[in-house]
Amino acid sequence: MQAGITPDVRQKFAHDVVTVSNPHGEVFHNGKHKPHVAVRRLGRQGGWQTSRTLGSGEREALDWYTLRLSLWRKGLTRSGLSMADSAGGGTSGGIARTEAQIIAGDSVQWARRFVPVPLQVLFDAVVDEEISFAEAGARFWPMLSSDRAARVAQAQFNSVAKLLAGGLKDNGIIQ
Repeated sequence: MQAGITPDVRQKFAHDVVTVSNPHGEVFHNGKHKPHVAVRRLGRQGGWQTSRTLGSGEREALDWYTLRLSLWRKGLTRSGLSMADSAGGGTSGGIARTEAQIIAGDSVQWARRFVPVPLQVLFDAVVDEEISFAEAGARFWPMLSSDRAARVAQAQFNSVAKLLAGGLKDNGIIQ
């Protein structure tokens, strides 16, 4: 945690500003309790959730997708057959226990139709594995410089998010 970050630094990086009563203990000034502002660096997942390059529609589509993905993954049981079947990777594999999981799984598979096949691995890495754009760039574009690879990964992810949002909007799932 850092306090006193200037507004220009806050604009450049993703920070979350929270008013707390002091995470380090009690602060008293002239006998009065004094709350202060704490600035915390956002975690990995916050990278795409607070990205200035994504519009509200794209964020809404990604939130819709991650909610259903987490519901689908919650409590899945693995069988030997499903593990052998999911050797190709992606979001397949596992046996759903409840009807809500089955519906969520069907929704995830349906929504994946809007993600181009060559970019599904990148999409899964950023959304499902929650890796940063820098890590995705290093994984998928190792021949580029780390900065350029991160920008390429973010640009590709943004294009996928726009396609997903467009597909969900066209079908009346989101506004």
